[in-house]
Amino acid sequence: MRAIRRVPVLAAAVATAATMLVLVHPVAAIAQWSAAGPGAAAAAATIMPTGGTPTLTATSSTVVVTWPAVTLGSGAPVGGYILQRYDAITGSQATVGTGCAGVVTTTTCIEPSVPSGTWIYTDTPVQASWTGGESSPSTQDSIASGPTDGAVTAGQGPPSLTGPQPVVAPSQPSDQ
Repeated sequence: MRAIRRVPVLAAAVATAATMLVLVHPVAAIAQWSAAGPGAAAAAATIMPTGGTPTLTATSSTVVVTWPAVTLGSGAPVGGYILQRYDAITGSQATVGTGCAGVVTTTTCIEPSVPSGTWIYTDTPVQASWTGGESSPSTQDSIASGPTDGAVTAGQGPPSLTGPQPVVAPSQPSDQ
C-alpha cells in the first residue's frame, strides 16, 4: 500500500520540477510541423537580419532618411522596414510622420514637417509577420540652423565630433 501512495507524491514532485524548469528556462520560440504521406521532405529556416544604420539629410523641417538594404540568409531582400524616430535628449519614441510611417519598402523615406527637437532614427527589417533587429541609431555630423529662416542643413562636422549625432529640427517660424 505504501508504494501506491508514493507514486502520486512522486508524480506531483516531477510535475512541479518540470513546471519550475520551464519558468526558469523559457524557450525563445518553438515550432512544430507534422505531415503524413510518402516521399522526401525538407525544411529551411533563416534568421531575420538587423537593420543597417540610417543616415540623415535635413532641409528646413524635412528629414530624408536613407539606410543600407539588408537581406535574408538566402540573399533575398527583406519585405520592408519600419522606421522609428526618438528624442535624442530623453530617448522617448516619437510618432513618425507621413512618408516614413508604416512598412517602407524602399531604403529611403522623406519625413516632412518634423517638429522642433533633437532627433535620431532607426530602422527595423520586416518580412511578413517576422521582425529583425533594430538598427543602431542614425549618425549626423552637424546640423546648422539658419538665423532668419529656421532652415536646417546637414554637413560634415568638425573632426572632434564622434559617434551618433542627432538631427536638430528648428522651431517653426511664427506669424508675428
